[in-house]
Amino acid sequence: LQELQRLRNEGVAQLTLDGHWVVQLASKYDGVVDVTQTALDGSHTFHNDDILAEHVTLRARFGNAVKLISGNDMGKRSTRPQALWMTIYDPGTFAGQAAAAAWCKAAFPGLSGSALDNVCLTRQAKPPYD
Repeated sequence: LQELQRLRNEGVAQLTLDGHWVVQLASKYDGVVDVTQTALDGSHTFHNDDILAEHVTLRARFGNAVKLISGNDMGKRSTRPQALWMTIYDPGTFAGQAAAAAWCKAAFPGLSGSALDNVCLTRQAKPPYD
């Protein structure tokens, strides 16, 4: 949990909330179940250590443009009582939503529709709101 909080602080410090397009690569809270993905223990229930491992793996794959933020740091605030951790890819170079969506399709070529949205969703980096 401490490492997630440290990475979140680092991610927020590097995040510009000016409406540019980013992609959300992951969004999980401790105890969430995702039947399309497998946690470290082989189950589909994710805990903080799984969330951290997923983030580290995504950062290793896509580089330093991968940031960890919370569900309250950008866009519509999370209404969950527990911390919602979001891994985003923010290269600062997407010309718009179409460019971000094209990146998702290229990064995850075997996926489309809701399966693609589950691992790569276009979002605008806007200030938090309720």
